Amino acid sequence: MRFSVIVSSKDNDNSVWQRFEEFDVNNSGDKIRVLIAEDHQITSVGLKLVLEKTERFIVVGIAEDGKAAVESTLQQRPDVVLMDIGLPLVDGLEALYQIKSQLPQVRVIMLTSHTEDEDIFAAQGAGADGYCLKDVSLKHLTDAIDTVHHGGTWLDQRILEKLMQTRQSAGDSMPLISVDDLDLLNYVEQGLSNEEIAVEMGISVKQVRHHMRTAIEALFLSDRQVAPARMRKQFAARFGDIAITSDETNSALEVGDIFAEKYMVKSQVGRGGMGRVYKAVHLHMDRVVAIKILLPQFAKDRRMIRLFQEEAKAAAALIHQNTVQIFDFGISDEGQPFLIMDFIEGRSFETVLRQEGLIDDLTFVSIFSQVCDALQAAHEKDIVHCDLKPSNIVLTEENGTDVVKLIDFGLAKMLPPPNAGVQAQLTESFEVCGSPAYMSPEQCRGGKLDSRSDLYALGCLMYEALTGQQAIQGASAMDCIAKHLQEKPPSFEAVCPDRTIPRALDELIFTLMEKDPRKRCQTVSDVKQVLESVF
Repeated sequence: MRFSVIVSSKDNDNSVWQRFEEFDVNNSGDKIRVLIAEDHQITSVGLKLVLEKTERFIVVGIAEDGKAAVESTLQQRPDVVLMDIGLPLVDGLEALYQIKSQLPQVRVIMLTSHTEDEDIFAAQGAGADGYCLKDVSLKHLTDAIDTVHHGGTWLDQRILEKLMQTRQSAGDSMPLISVDDLDLLNYVEQGLSNEEIAVEMGISVKQVRHHMRTAIEALFLSDRQVAPARMRKQFAARFGDIAITSDETNSALEVGDIFAEKYMVKSQVGRGGMGRVYKAVHLHMDRVVAIKILLPQFAKDRRMIRLFQEEAKAAAALIHQNTVQIFDFGISDEGQPFLIMDFIEGRSFETVLRQEGLIDDLTFVSIFSQVCDALQAAHEKDIVHCDLKPSNIVLTEENGTDVVKLIDFGLAKMLPPPNAGVQAQLTESFEVCGSPAYMSPEQCRGGKLDSRSDLYALGCLMYEALTGQQAIQGASAMDCIAKHLQEKPPSFEAVCPDRTIPRALDELIFTLMEKDPRKRCQTVSDVKQVLESVF
């Protein structure tokens, strides 16, 4: 097998062609068949969208756990598998080994947030053809797929930099690398392309690839390398010596537990996609609070920790009667990120809609006027919520007055987006965040978001409150996303002919649900003004 390592570099069209000339890419007119193994449905759907949009790839399947990844690979025979490590049932490393044992010709790229040396070593030892971090740019991801498909091996430049640092800190415990190979790795770390490295070293591109192979083999596969615990488990499992068991501990809190030395747990009140929520009492202030703890499977996931931190930053920046106040953010002694926030007694709007169906006009105005107030407070702080949905609106009572609370800023974006924040842009990092039934078209595409994205979701919520059904319905997340991009919701006359919807409200809601953000209401204050003038 021809072996080459391609890493992120200062690319241009010519260098890309030179990079692949050994593999003669242009002789293959067929699309590369890709299987996605990813347990976060929105991420996998977004990945499918952006890959197929390039018209160079076709996604033949999506597997949401390691067992399904193996079965789908054996059935579909894809050219390339994009494999997350943290998969349920069977982890991505074990799935990788099973695939390579039965179909060694299938190329596998580990696409993950895991940056620990033990995971990198284990993946290479199990036969991975590439290793990419999830915040890789779309261009580098497609280059990686092309490279491994045509016989090469791809390493994310940041992974290589990390390996270099590991080697430097490990000293004699690391395998010996020749001076030429070390020079080559240093050039790669600087971001030079293979062609530029060849010029610097005075050798051919083919020789560069040969040196890269020997360097990587020394780093990853030398017998002198002390295998980390995860790698030992992986190899032992191949021969049936031991059973693979999860290294995650059961971190669920129990009633009566003392958390962070000052909160007594009273009960578990909820569990979402990212964490558990507990009701607790501050031991010294006798104050009832909510503790939100990141689920253990995400505690080492950089992306999830980032989302958790963004929730803390966004919510802490807001002090408003219609939002939840964050008091503290930290990392527990067990290594789990947590938030301390107001404990809200009440019913979610989702529960109200499910139990009561349609709501009356006065309740409608009361609820959505307060939602508008919460959004305005957020937008004035340059915060976009990004995940408006019925379950994130809680109806409670304070001093005898009905109060609406907008909660869960876990996907919130602080504007303007940071230049390096490719994770927030689907076109750069293939990640889509949100709840499919309420996502704006630009959110579905992974485009840049502003406050008008929240207004689209607000229109979807209003539509559902008046009709009893979602504005956009689909059999799957992918179906919902496609409809947000292409279809207009049915008219009120078609969905609820027996209910009289004021014309101004009808026009307001469908204006909010315009596909083009420029055609929507531009501020939430405009929405509230129209809303309160209707009734």
